[in-house]
Amino acid sequence: MKLNLLVAASFLLVVPTAVFSQPRTVEIAPPPESGDPAAVYEQGRALLAGDGVPKDEKKAFELIKAAADKDYLPAIAGVAYLYSAGIGVEKDPAAAAKGLRIAAARDHAISRYNLGKLLIADEIPLPAGSTDRAVQHTEGVEWIRKAADQGQIEAKADYGIILMRGDFGVKPDPTASAPYLLAAAAAGNAEALNALGTMYLVGNGVPYDLGAAERSFRQAAMQGHVKAQANLGELLDPSSGEPEKRVEALAWLYLAEQVKDPVAMKILQNKAAVISPGDEAAGRKKAASLRKEMRGLKK
Repeated sequence: MKLNLLVAASFLLVVPTAVFSQPRTVEIAPPPESGDPAAVYEQGRALLAGDGVPKDEKKAFELIKAAADKDYLPAIAGVAYLYSAGIGVEKDPAAAAKGLRIAAARDHAISRYNLGKLLIADEIPLPAGSTDRAVQHTEGVEWIRKAADQGQIEAKADYGIILMRGDFGVKPDPTASAPYLLAAAAAGNAEALNALGTMYLVGNGVPYDLGAAERSFRQAAMQGHVKAQANLGELLDPSSGEPEKRVEALAWLYLAEQVKDPVAMKILQNKAAVISPGDEAAGRKKAASLRKEMRGLKK
């Protein structure tokens, strides 16, 4: 079975949870130069979310930047994220890295993770005259490790995958990766669940356990993780002697195929001769049911 796993460097930066994920309604009153940085920062958050006030990303950036200029740590992390994502301001990885380094040096876990992600994604310009990204990659992995050891879930997932695969010059160590992935999977992280599934499937870093592999893939697949959907479909086997397994296998493969997952597409192509019209119809009906169920879980 070909393992279907995302490369760690392709993951997105994480929005600082304490910064933007819990918007609240606030009054937009004092100008930033006269306001308390925490209050100004909250005003920026409200504008960014459009919660209680018209959404205004540019003004939100200005307010959060004003709070950051007064050395308010959540705002420093927030401005860095906005620079990295180009929200309310032109995207500027160098400016993002500068802010993230300040917050990371002050033990801000999400900033450490985001700084690590920028470094391994090759988005930060190299020093003049340098062409070697290896030093940046090493630093990036170390920041991700520090964030993981602080309990940041996405960092645990990414660092576990880096260790499992041996990415960015790190020596592969599936055994060392397992605790990070298990912790992230226990928190419901889909990337970690998919990675653990591939490990259980071959007994790499964890005991060989097809049941655990299926459970891990299924939990990630229900979150919409396309590669886990393809992995689960392949594990269940569209040519299985058990009709229910065949139909469910096809359903997951059809879901992954719809977004052009290459593994799912290849499996369906290879199995085309043994997929009966009845199984195909049942599989597509099951796929529609699963899609509806997943939409319900996201509400």
